[in-house]
Parts: sequence; C-alpha cells; structure tokens
Amino acid sequence: MRLLLLSGLIFCLLPGCKHDADAPPMCYAGTVVGGTCVDGVLIAVDPVYPIGAPAHVWQADHHVLVGNAVAAVNLNTPANGGAADTVGHRLYFTYVNDPSRQQQSFCFALDRVAEPIPHLVLSNVSATPCGAL
Repeated sequence: MRLLLLSGLIFCLLPGCKHDADAPPMCYAGTVVGGTCVDGVLIAVDPVYPIGAPAHVWQADHHVLVGNAVAAVNLNTPANGGAADTVGHRLYFTYVNDPSRQQQSFCFALDRVAEPIPHLVLSNVSATPCGAL
C-alpha cells in the first residue's frame, strides 16, 4: 500500500502533472473604483489575480492609477446606482471573456478609460468573500 502511495506521489511530481496551483482560481476579488458609459464598471482587481491592466481612472476631481483594472461590461456604472457597483465596494466574482456578450448599451457620453483594459462579463457577483458560505 505504501509503495502504491509513494509511486503516485512520484508520478505527480513529474513535469507533466497538473497541480492545483496551476489551475485558475474559482473566484476573484476586487474593489469598484469607477465607471464609464463605454467601459462599464471599473474594478481594481486584487494584485494576486493578474487578470487586468494598468489604467488611470477618473474619480470625482482627480485621476487614480489602478495597477490591475478590468471593466465589467455587464454591470451598471456607479452613476446608475446599485450597491454592487458603488465606488469603494468589494466584489467577489467569476468571469468569462466573451466578446459576443460584451456589448454596452447605447451611450450619449463617450467617456472611457484611455488605456486598453480587459472587458469581462462577470457572473456570481457577490459582496460575500469566496468560500465564506
């Protein structure tokens, strides 16, 4: 029995074995930092999840540099109200990068983030930390 367990352990240490650390997380975390009509809700994703890109985000009367920003195209912008998309709120979510579902509603304003950032479709959006249920 020990020999079988030991051989299984050695097999998984080989370069071709997929470890849990290689798998993407089931859930991401970040903080709402703003929003634009074109991009949607802007989220500063926690640095441990490098899924975003650096961007300057307009907040009130100044720009804020966000090191790991994404745009959630399927959420209302903070100007449209709603607790989940209010600046400063923590969000926990999963996402897909599906260009066919990234269409924003018609915008009269052409406000957008100047830098290219990932535009994602969020799902399972919650204020409850992942795994806390």
